[in-house]
Amino acid sequence: MQDVQIDTSDPNIYIDVLNVSIKPNIMAWVSYQIAKRTGGAEKKEITITGNDYRQWTQDDRYLFIYICNLHGLSYVERIEPEFIEKEYVIQNEDGSFKCVKEMRKNPKYTGLPPLVLTYETIINNEQ
Repeated sequence: MQDVQIDTSDPNIYIDVLNVSIKPNIMAWVSYQIAKRTGGAEKKEITITGNDYRQWTQDDRYLFIYICNLHGLSYVERIEPEFIEKEYVIQNEDGSFKCVKEMRKNPKYTGLPPLVLTYETIINNEQ
């Protein structure tokens, strides 16, 4: 996994997971940064071992929740936008150019509100 941006319960803060290295059945090293939408970021690195590492299954949301919880935040699942904007330039008959913006319906859009997931949410779903 590389370069994943995750949203948090604070609309002004997101987390970029930059790199994850795994030593199977033992530990994971995670490099990430806490970024502010107004600018600025703080780079961090953590090692996940022991029971925390063993609880991480195939669902990478566990990692996102784990990192958010370290900083007093909750992981908010990203939602797809309703429309996707495409911008391109076309040439007019007189040789000039014009910019065209096209809005297309996003087929992945569900209309559902984003889920706020915590560690407790994942534990409850496993039981």
